[in-house]
Amino acid sequence: MKCRILVAASLFSLVLGAATSAMAQESNAVTRWVEHMLDAVRDQNIGTGGAGRLYAMTTIAMYDAVNGMDRRTPEVLQPNRGHALVPPDGAPNPLLANRGLAAAVAAYTVLSELVPEQSAKLDQALMQEIANSKLPGIRLWRSLLWGGFVGNQVLSVRANDGSQGAEILSASSDAGRFRNDWDGQLRNMLPFGISDPSEFISPDGPPARTSNEYALAVYRSVLFGAPDGNPEHDALAQFWRFPSNSVRETGGWFPAALEVARQQGTTASVSDTARLFALLGMAIADSVIVVWNEKALHLTWRPVTAIRRANEDGNPLTDAFWDPDFVSRFGQVGGSPEWTSGQANFAGAGAGVLSGFYCRDDIAFSFNAGNTAEPRSYTSFSEARREAVFSRILQGNHFEFTLNRSEQTGSAMANEIIRSRLTRMNPIPGVSEACSQF
Repeated sequence: MKCRILVAASLFSLVLGAATSAMAQESNAVTRWVEHMLDAVRDQNIGTGGAGRLYAMTTIAMYDAVNGMDRRTPEVLQPNRGHALVPPDGAPNPLLANRGLAAAVAAYTVLSELVPEQSAKLDQALMQEIANSKLPGIRLWRSLLWGGFVGNQVLSVRANDGSQGAEILSASSDAGRFRNDWDGQLRNMLPFGISDPSEFISPDGPPARTSNEYALAVYRSVLFGAPDGNPEHDALAQFWRFPSNSVRETGGWFPAALEVARQQGTTASVSDTARLFALLGMAIADSVIVVWNEKALHLTWRPVTAIRRANEDGNPLTDAFWDPDFVSRFGQVGGSPEWTSGQANFAGAGAGVLSGFYCRDDIAFSFNAGNTAEPRSYTSFSEARREAVFSRILQGNHFEFTLNRSEQTGSAMANEIIRSRLTRMNPIPGVSEACSQF
């Protein structure tokens, strides 16, 4: 592994060539670097699971940089406040450091290591951050040193976290089985927030292909998963679709969280913003672990294949749906085994983190998912969650029973994380004291 030592002198030299520009009031360093990490995934075309790990590491680095300073402020110190990854007593001393700049440097350090091809763009973003901070010498140096230390610590902690290498699971031509080779290595990744991934893995798996439940799910895939000329179906399916050079399914809830954080005034506090995105990053990355485990355990075929080979599934109820030429709405089959659904699990986790963080579900918001689709508006987190889940039926990518199970799992994971990790020191503005203890 190459050296990741952050040299303060080289960072300081970036200031000399940086230009100052106005920062949007509703943004802070955390939201800006969430945007940078999303751009890095788009630009580098990182895969769904790898993007989830990157999102978690970047947001955790920002949280730990901010929280390491918060813990050393006597008037706000509480004993139950914990770090996401980094031990709170690491050196150098963050006293006098700036929260926003330290968070930016921590994110920069992680992203520069994970996506070195984007170094020039990341360097420019950090130069702008440093210039706009306008910090005097000692505060600037402390911010650079502390942020770099935390970023490197996150990289060190995750250097051998089980995600390295590959675990290729072989294709099968058997009825009911996934027909392509698939890399299941991320099922071995150490969790970020949940205690035990096995608690969220179904012992039974999907219903039998000979069951009525399976036949009904095949029917609904035929009914909704093919091109139907319905513009609303097309719009909804496209909005929650994350092809190459997008933020991927693991990134779909970050643009939503950005909009909600700005709308709700969370961005007025760097600490609150860092906590929100670290919780979201952990929940999404841990969803990858659980989903990849389920996929590797069962290696089931996708609806397109099931419909094209319905005459082979041993279920007479699906014979009427057999169509060897069936094509899904966007012509895709799916690049991983069907059980379970990442999209639905991420939806349960994303909506669960947002509703748990704000202690309410009925927050109206609009956002752009960053995948060329038109923005959509929602009256609640649960409405967005339901649409994200239903989109996978409209896309022809998943069976209904899989989506239901995955959504419930994601919600349960978010509930564990938000109740047990990164507890707040102070109430969120406009939220009750009891609620803030989630």
